[in-house]
Amino acid sequence: MTAMLIISDASPLVCFIKINRLDILQKLFEKVIVPPIVFLEIQKIKPLGFSVDEFMNAKWVSVLEPASPALFLDLSEKVDEGEAQAIALAKEVSPDFLLIDERRGTTIARNMGIKTIGVVGIIIRAKEKKLIPEGKTILDELRSKPKFWISEQVYQTALKMLDES
Repeated sequence: MTAMLIISDASPLVCFIKINRLDILQKLFEKVIVPPIVFLEIQKIKPLGFSVDEFMNAKWVSVLEPASPALFLDLSEKVDEGEAQAIALAKEVSPDFLLIDERRGTTIARNMGIKTIGVVGIIIRAKEKKLIPEGKTILDELRSKPKFWISEQVYQTALKMLDES
């Protein structure tokens, strides 16, 4: 199996941190790269009672700044700074995927030729690769957390793809 590389925005990482399932990302990807702004955004959830130590100390996570300030500035007029840095970095590095959930950022990245995946896609992929026994429990736990929302249609589609409907 080839080593896979992913660049991530903050919100999908926060989702996995909130449910203590960073292991899913570690099993799927040899390396997770985040831009500096995303790294700082992750640290901001610590005062809310979430442990970020596993993420901060993970040897499979690295921080990398995009080389092109012009692209970052252009993107930051359209999306938040964390997304802008993640998209700019993905354009430069060409990872297997950009992990992003926000619709606007996803659309912009795809229009730039960047392959994207979201939290639900990660869970489906992990089950397909037999890295997790099932995904419904994980989706249900995510849905119970604040700031994670998926439509009922996406949820039902995901359950069908997981063969757990």
